[in-house]
Amino acid sequence: MADWARAQSPGAVEEILDRENKRMADSLASKVTRLKSLALDIDRDAEDQNRYLDGMVRVCSVHESASSAPTLPAVSPLLQRWCGWVVKASLLCDPAGIPPS
Repeated sequence: MADWARAQSPGAVEEILDRENKRMADSLASKVTRLKSLALDIDRDAEDQNRYLDGMVRVCSVHESASSAPTLPAVSPLLQRWCGWVVKASLLCDPAGIPPS
């Protein structure tokens, strides 16, 4: 914007503004592209983690009795590994997975 002081005519001012506008538009387009890429990476990573956790829940379910859902202790290491969550309380749900009211 220091070019403003050197502008001698309205045409020069318009040219300076056009260049600045184009530069800012290019910068914004670049940022939008990076954000879209990041959002897609996050989506793919979440899908991969969900598939992994679904597989682990199925594996844990095989070791559980057929009438009960996987317990929190069985899934807790997965939550800590993938999400960084440390589970300190046991899961209080009935076999259908419904928490007490």
